[in-house]
Amino acid sequence: MTETYRKKLIEVALPLAAINAESAREKSIRHGHPSTLHLWWARRPLAACRAVSFASLVDDPDSDPQYRKLDGSVDEEAAGLKRAELCNLIEELVMWENSNNPQVIRTARAEIARCVASRLIETGKLSKQSEISKLTNENAKRPWTAWDLVTRCHSRSQSLGPGKKVGRVRFSFDVSRLPPAEVVKHSWPSMRRRCLIRLLEAAQFPWKLSGWGCGRMPAT
Repeated sequence: MTETYRKKLIEVALPLAAINAESAREKSIRHGHPSTLHLWWARRPLAACRAVSFASLVDDPDSDPQYRKLDGSVDEEAAGLKRAELCNLIEELVMWENSNNPQVIRTARAEIARCVASRLIETGKLSKQSEISKLTNENAKRPWTAWDLVTRCHSRSQSLGPGKKVGRVRFSFDVSRLPPAEVVKHSWPSMRRRCLIRLLEAAQFPWKLSGWGCGRMPAT
């Protein structure tokens, strides 16, 4: 059985203006940044690295079964709104000040977990009822399942208005409806291994994206 290829967000859309601005702004940071420790030859902007890593791990909504109509076609309106939400998240994720922001980090981890769980369910490697944590889902009165990740791990951004330092609209994220951080972060080692494999693929074969959606290393 041939597995349907899922495009990653990096193949479709990125908030390049925000990434470029934050990459340039990193050069002027003089407190708490690794570049202040020693001369770092050919240093790559950490903002760009964070954006590329995240966008390589999450699915583009056009390839996500959650954004399909009953006839199988893509719900363009819903997919567009979701893509905008992911770009809002990237705009905050690339900021050095948000490196340890619990709302931003937790939301990014939840989105990655959602995409991995959705793919494993689609390919039959995981059932919707598979328990991923012994922690109890208080709403359903049962342990958290893979399908809970798919349905609950959606980012929800709220506009904070223009930011004085960055010159663009800033966002905060509602984490109240996300699964507990322990469910996403600690309870599923296989998910983290799959994410690591995809990151290694991005580092070694950045131009070969065709194998990412199928969980295999690209051919050399």
